[in-house]
Amino acid sequence: DSTLEQQYKKAETLFENNNYVESLRKALYLIEQIKNSKNTRLQFKITFLIADIYRKNREHKKSIPYYKNSLKQLENVLLDGLKIDKTLQKNLAENFLNLGSQYQLLKKNDSAIFYYKKLVELNFLDDQVLNLQAISYSNLAGIYQKDTTMLNHYEKAIEFAERAIEVHKKRNNFISQAGAINNLASVYLFQGDFLKSKKTYLKGLKLIERDTLTRAIRVKVTLYNNLSWAMRQLKEYEAYDYQETAYNMKDGLRDLETKEMLERV
Repeated sequence: DSTLEQQYKKAETLFENNNYVESLRKALYLIEQIKNSKNTRLQFKITFLIADIYRKNREHKKSIPYYKNSLKQLENVLLDGLKIDKTLQKNLAENFLNLGSQYQLLKKNDSAIFYYKKLVELNFLDDQVLNLQAISYSNLAGIYQKDTTMLNHYEKAIEFAERAIEVHKKRNNFISQAGAINNLASVYLFQGDFLKSKKTYLKGLKLIERDTLTRAIRVKVTLYNNLSWAMRQLKEYEAYDYQETAYNMKDGLRDLETKEMLERV
């Protein structure tokens, strides 16, 4: 098992360095080697890694069976009486989130909703799990916002967007909170309530107006773009100033991201 653990670490490192072909080759070899082992935790990690490789390469149909298998293996870990520590809590939450997102990308909304709701029902208080739950709420809001075949779809989209905002607020994560506020404002925009969407976009911008982190700038670009659209519908021509601000920010963001990539190299 120790040799297999070392080989798994190599496969994981290859994955983290975006060398997906070699990582997959090693992981598929390992899954065969370990299938008769009693090391359920390692079985889970290898299966989950294969699912992640397929997910990263947009092979959604291939990733789903591996996520489902890793979920079964995770349940076996718990049945073996191993303590559900923070790592396992996060693993379980990530599994539900990734299954939900793969189904959502395949436009199989009923299955996506099923797994997202599994995630939000977890009662773990770990900060990382709370963050994943907030992402799940945002994704649910996105599904209900766009799927007009669902009953009271706008009301549900607003409800889930507000839940995401609340979780990020509790975690004092202002950037994610601003992103969730953007999602809520977009529901109002789709409803045709341009004034309410404008006020909500401005609220998101105010939250991170002085934040200069790359992630914050990315959220601000989206907020400014959407705000300018809402204002154009209201015939407020200040909208073009906001759009120009978004363009300038986007250019600055591209420069910043290039600089960061060079520094990493």
